[in-house]
Amino acid sequence: MIDLFNCSYQIHEKFLVKEISCSLAPNELVVVMGSNGAGKSTLLKLMSGLLKASSGEIFIDNKSIKKYQSTELALKRAVLSQHYEIAFPLTVKEIVLMGRYPYFKTNPSQRDESIVSTLMKDLGITDLAERKYHTLSGGEAQKVQMCRVLAQITGTDQMNKFLLLDEPVSHLDIKYQYLLLEIAKSMVNSYTAVVAVLHDINLALKFADKILFMKDGQIVHQHHKSDALNLSIIQHVFGVEATLIQVPNENRQWVCF
Repeated sequence: MIDLFNCSYQIHEKFLVKEISCSLAPNELVVVMGSNGAGKSTLLKLMSGLLKASSGEIFIDNKSIKKYQSTELALKRAVLSQHYEIAFPLTVKEIVLMGRYPYFKTNPSQRDESIVSTLMKDLGITDLAERKYHTLSGGEAQKVQMCRVLAQITGTDQMNKFLLLDEPVSHLDIKYQYLLLEIAKSMVNSYTAVVAVLHDINLALKFADKILFMKDGQIVHQHHKSDALNLSIIQHVFGVEATLIQVPNENRQWVCF
């Protein structure tokens, strides 16, 4: 469980996140949505420990995030950020293997190698294994980084884990947007939660168990999968008019703009 209590983050007089309280539990995929500048990425960084809250408290499994050592935190959560700068000419396999660093001191075990190999196959990047990371396209790099964070939280059964994804499908074509989110959804179980920042509301409605809508640094609406979406939410959060269509043979809606 990740619990936030009255969390704020500010730079000078500007609040990027303001007095947010929420709980994120295993067994659900939560999508965070909102206009540019709403505070989505900042909220994710607070949950991950990459940023320290200006005020308020954050707990992971009833322990203050401030009390976690870096290696201990790495075993609890994996983070996919929007941008990565790789200074050295590493291969794709070496990048993915970074996800296993919390599990070995010097050399990866056979289990580490097996996890990496299986995930690379699942994401369709096995043929890129010996390519230098800096030669990849944006979409290829996105899949490699996703594979790395999946490797980080794979194989720690009986321990609550959190996969935090910041715009994970932004550089991908439609096929791989669905593949990546299907894989993320498959990770959700009684020990794992996934939190993803998305911009496509229809992808969110298809995959999310819960959607947190943000505006001006605050969570202003929560939408659960079992609820009918209210068009006033879209108007309030995004400032646009929309129409809802029921997807045939599925218990979900489609938003048309």
